[in-house]
Amino acid sequence: MKKKSDLKISDVAKIAGVSPATVSKVLNNKPGISLRLKTKVLKVINDSNYQPSRLARGLASGTTRTMALVIKRNHPRMMNDPFYEEVLHGVENEVSSAGYNLIYKSCEPDENNDSEFDWKNDFNNLYSYIDGIFLVGNDIPVDLLEEVQRRKIPAVLVDNSVPGFNCIMIDNITGSKLLTQRLIVHGKKRIGFIGGDPDSISFLERYDGFKLGHIESSANFSSELVIFNKGASVDSGYQGAKELIKKDPTIDAIICANDKMAVGAIKALGELGKRIPEDIAVTGFDNIEWSEHTNPPITTVDVPRYLIGQLAGKRLLEVVANPNIPCYRIIVPVSLVIRQSCGTNWPQAAK
Repeated sequence: MKKKSDLKISDVAKIAGVSPATVSKVLNNKPGISLRLKTKVLKVINDSNYQPSRLARGLASGTTRTMALVIKRNHPRMMNDPFYEEVLHGVENEVSSAGYNLIYKSCEPDENNDSEFDWKNDFNNLYSYIDGIFLVGNDIPVDLLEEVQRRKIPAVLVDNSVPGFNCIMIDNITGSKLLTQRLIVHGKKRIGFIGGDPDSISFLERYDGFKLGHIESSANFSSELVIFNKGASVDSGYQGAKELIKKDPTIDAIICANDKMAVGAIKALGELGKRIPEDIAVTGFDNIEWSEHTNPPITTVDVPRYLIGQLAGKRLLEVVANPNIPCYRIIVPVSLVIRQSCGTNWPQAAK
């Protein structure tokens, strides 16, 4: 059996199920190859550690026309996430329209792979042939961030903020503050908060907005009504709502740090005999598709996820073209989407 380093173009073609000519076209960024085939061939190249000779001598243009998008979770789970799915589509459409291939990588093994997974070794070959990298989510390993900086690879962080990187962030603080202030204006006095992972900058900022909403409204804030869970799932919201009601049965509103947790909270409150919104108002964040189809529909914060992906794509293209431009942080505005779960007569959208 051949060692990975001994592979030739013909071997890569055989593994990918294409012709050697197709592999050559992909390596040299020739027209006439579909995005699906390009991605398939580039994945084989990365997984097999194949080192095409063109990488040693470089293309005449000085670019491989390939970017990587990295997220901690594995690709099938990533594409099923109602938040990140639209972000990834925005990124993909932006870079592909500029003539770049986009390959997906994760820092976790495939769900069907029980063997020990070493992402550091898996990424070693990746660094050698990409022009830039998207690092999506706030759970990207610190070691990976440091390695990208050490190698001076053009990079953009999405939904995360780290000094020394270009970052695309959501205006989490404003969104959460507006929700909190609206609930207070409409008479809510005991407002609970269910957050996700306490290490997540997004959830921490949403908590900061919750506190700020109380402060700016001169309302009483109680840290006892705040719960952080390691996850950010439906179950997290379900367990969090039950815990809050156990702590204080007089709670009249719960702000959940994302819509998935709001779905869980609504389920738990229903089991406890609470009417929504008559007894307790519930809100979410992100405006994923689920939020519109729950009973009752969830008041939430709309996050322009596709736009976030587009902005990330545009920024990385700028950095690839001019690696010496200063890094900056883009804060993407959000807006409220008012539905039945908050129990108010607000207009459908408010900024």
